[in-house]
Amino acid sequence: MMDMDNTSVITMLTLSGLREATTNRMVVFSLTLLCYLVILMVNISLVLIIVLDQNLHQPMYIFLCNLCLNALYGTAGFFPKFLLDLFYSRHVISQGGCVVQSLVIYSSVCIEYSILAVMAYDRTCLRSTESRGKFMQTCVPHLLTLLNVTVAVLFDVMFMRFGSEHMSA
Repeated sequence: MMDMDNTSVITMLTLSGLREATTNRMVVFSLTLLCYLVILMVNISLVLIIVLDQNLHQPMYIFLCNLCLNALYGTAGFFPKFLLDLFYSRHVISQGGCVVQSLVIYSSVCIEYSILAVMAYDRTCLRSTESRGKFMQTCVPHLLTLLNVTVAVLFDVMFMRFGSEHMSA
């Protein structure tokens, strides 16, 4: 007699949150693609400027370069799949792809927090008003972005933990 276990192997996950965006899908896709291209252009430009200009080879600009490279890493983990989901009507992702995407996004957030923590310990911002201004211009936008990501992650965790009655199973 054979011992048969009743098991299921889930290999593909269906993303049900994009169903409401089907009426304006191409508009949302175009705006998202534009946003992604601007993110790429700005971050690549800043990295190239910092690398090519010898006057910018100072700790604050090296940290800024690291933040830009991390932003490229983080957005590469999110935007391509999101754009594909907006473009096509079928919204599925493999379990492995979902794990990799989560790893890239969460590691990007951790790296950004680490870079900002190192920047906070950089004592050059305390020496002069000019350095303090550079510090504020560099860190405040990233801190606001991290606050936004932290709130989004908090809501994501709360949704995963408590669920929603309005989402279809």
